[in-house]
Amino acid sequence: MISIVALLLSGCAKAPTPVPTPTERPPAPTAVPPTKPAPSPAAYKATIRPAKERWKIGYGDGYGGVPFTASVTKGINEVAAQMGVEVVYCDHAADQEKTMACADNFINMGVDGVIFANWVAGMAETLTAKYKAAGIPMVAYDGPQPGAVSFGANNYQAGFLAGEYLGKYAKSRGWAPKEVYLVAATIPAQAVIVQRVKGCVDGVKSVFALPDANVAEIGGEQTGQSLNDMTDWLTAHPGAKYVLGFGHSDQPGIEIASALETAGLLETSAVAGQGASDEALVDLRGRADKASPFKATVSYFPEHYGQYLVPVIVDLIEGNPVPGEVTLEHAVIDRSNVGKYYPQ
Repeated sequence: MISIVALLLSGCAKAPTPVPTPTERPPAPTAVPPTKPAPSPAAYKATIRPAKERWKIGYGDGYGGVPFTASVTKGINEVAAQMGVEVVYCDHAADQEKTMACADNFINMGVDGVIFANWVAGMAETLTAKYKAAGIPMVAYDGPQPGAVSFGANNYQAGFLAGEYLGKYAKSRGWAPKEVYLVAATIPAQAVIVQRVKGCVDGVKSVFALPDANVAEIGGEQTGQSLNDMTDWLTAHPGAKYVLGFGHSDQPGIEIASALETAGLLETSAVAGQGASDEALVDLRGRADKASPFKATVSYFPEHYGQYLVPVIVDLIEGNPVPGEVTLEHAVIDRSNVGKYYPQ
């Protein structure tokens, strides 16, 4: 289950913004207290400010306790304290029953608004219908939900950036396209992950003539099995010469890289992940490029999520205009720029 999250799923307004240069960080919102006009739907700017009342905010964590969502939760709590609102926590645990139980608890407690991530396929309509019926405004992160402001990663774009990186890597080394495989970890029931994988495939093909027949997906209903899944794929393809690997989050990316290294493909493989989670940053900082197949991760800067999610839900509660989509910047993090984006 853990590999669902590190997703997971990733500031500004209605459309994906250009990838920042290596020295840029996504801008932080205005400090407390601001003086500015009310934001407009055309150009939303998150503003950390004192709320009009001590609103009660329900926070449905997509999957509690892993590095990605721990960073999101920390930011939400910090900004909520600055804005003077109360946060009621509930862990969705990427589980349908727990997610619905969290919604029922929030409604029974009379929350004024909800921030949540839903990574369970097929339940979005049912979940958001509960909140709509109760008149509770919603903001959902890292996966659009009907009737909720959509925040965070553009999952297709994030996957595309990873794929483009891998395609350029293969091309720069002169690998023959017909001899290269792309193996992507996926979970077919998770729409967010499917979009990332599709983006990755398209990203590779945008710069490298990879044959359709050389694209493979590993994984299924079970999660946290990418090391075994990749090992099984390599066993079934003993002639694989060059391999590009894609992790829908950083954990499966690191697991795919480990399997490739064990199989003796250290110098003829490259892997990219998603999320700039701790496992990826440790590898990028601590291992030389020639010593690791793991080459890059795409960050959506989860450490900044709270700086946007809390102002968005407070604005919704207080009747201020908010666009239907607020998307953070994305950036490819590799060994050349990890110290600039994520200094130790």
